[in-house]
Amino acid sequence: RGLDTVLTRVASILKDASMMERDRNFRGDIEELAENALEVALGTWENSSSRQVSCAVPGLFDSLLKVIRSSGIESLSIDAVVTRVLKQPSSRKGRYIALEALLKEKSVPGKLLEIGGGSDLIQSFLDGIGDSESNARPIADLMGKLLCVVREEMNAKAGIVDPNMTGNKKERRRREK
Repeated sequence: RGLDTVLTRVASILKDASMMERDRNFRGDIEELAENALEVALGTWENSSSRQVSCAVPGLFDSLLKVIRSSGIESLSIDAVVTRVLKQPSSRKGRYIALEALLKEKSVPGKLLEIGGGSDLIQSFLDGIGDSESNARPIADLMGKLLCVVREEMNAKAGIVDPNMTGNKKERRRREK
């Protein structure tokens, strides 16, 4: 939680771009902090010693993404994080949880499929679900959300409006019955 607080404060400092322009050492420190925070997040998702710790990691990861978005440092980009997460071994649970968190970024689903190899990535998810009992749920959650986002993007490009996605939740449930 302390690292999350530090990242949140760094993100607010980064809103003042003049700090980044004045001090090159600050840029290096931000890069190192982000790299270390990413390593902590990925490692903690895999080997959390307690439920409290594992529940704090998504907030840490979101704070890290805020720092990356507001840093303006080329080596710190969402694409770089996606690439780094995809390089994690397929047996690591944190790989899939981090990718799922990254799906909230507008550019990530397309980049994820592009960097991951498109249908090869989906096939690796299916293989992972079949091979791993402990990671099957996070992999399935990620794959479901990724395919849903891709479907929505394809529908938007084709000008198709999904009638199940319009209206509020209560109206959609009535239509489903």
